[in-house]
Amino acid sequence: IVCVMLYMLVVRQKATFSSAKKNIIKNMLSAEIARAKRHEHKTGVLILDIKGTASRGIHYFLPGKTVDVEHVEKSVRKSDKIIQENFRRYYVILSHLAADNSVNIIKERMSKVSVEKNWPDSIIGVATYPSDGETADDLIRCALEDMDRDIKV
Repeated sequence: IVCVMLYMLVVRQKATFSSAKKNIIKNMLSAEIARAKRHEHKTGVLILDIKGTASRGIHYFLPGKTVDVEHVEKSVRKSDKIIQENFRRYYVILSHLAADNSVNIIKERMSKVSVEKNWPDSIIGVATYPSDGETADDLIRCALEDMDRDIKV
């Protein structure tokens, strides 16, 4: 009985932690959208999904763990905010974009870096405010749809 109760507690804590992370991502993206509206510039979101596990050479501490946040941080601009949702999914909030195609340039650069650094198979989805959506939920949904298009290709 104690083992079952501990298991249920761990599962509940994991669900609560995941829900809190998603709320943090949405709140940060909403704040960036509000700032973009106020200053009349574009913003966006990039979602990086790692499909495999990294070799020990990529992450020295835990074999089998995926790409570390520091590896992703080195691949984006200093002004971009990175949130790791779990071991396999990263959200990058892109601020101050020059044009709608800027996210595609960043996506291509991230793809090149993943090949150069021997990251495991990855899928990248992007979305831009205001062309792809007006809210954080819209942008995240659009970026996930972009990831689905990459999978089907």
